[in-house]
Amino acid sequence: MKTSLLSAGVLISFSLSSISLGYQITKNNKAASKFEKYQVPAHLTELEHKFQLADVVMIRDIFPFQKGIGLPWVFGTSEDGNHIIVRIIVTEKELPSDYNERKDAMETAAAGAVGAVLAQFGKGEVSLNDVVVEFISIENILHNTDKSYAIFSNGELTLH
Repeated sequence: MKTSLLSAGVLISFSLSSISLGYQITKNNKAASKFEKYQVPAHLTELEHKFQLADVVMIRDIFPFQKGIGLPWVFGTSEDGNHIIVRIIVTEKELPSDYNERKDAMETAAAGAVGAVLAQFGKGEVSLNDVVVEFISIENILHNTDKSYAIFSNGELTLH
């Protein structure tokens, strides 16, 4: 009786250890995001960081919307960590009424934003396909709608 309980205990312990090991191996095999290597502290003092944030706020505050399109900003990375998300606020009532003019204005803004992001990385580290620009309308924000007005991805603009 004692031997069978001991054997059962060993078997249960072995089973739990195997399950735990399997979970750890699966967890460690998870593909690293493309931008994980940049998720390290920058060599910047707190004061330098505050100065940079203040500079950005001052620039944003004095820059008016151009053809209904605001200044882009880097929002972060996508949930899978493989895309940089840039957002641009638009006001629908000030966007050009002609479809082609509106599309051209938004593509120009998106291309400029993508170019600014790409310039921060070494050659070949990040490409056009790694940056997604989301246009968010003020009207949707005011109505608590998460829907994007348009998305620029892989060099193409899609209006929603």
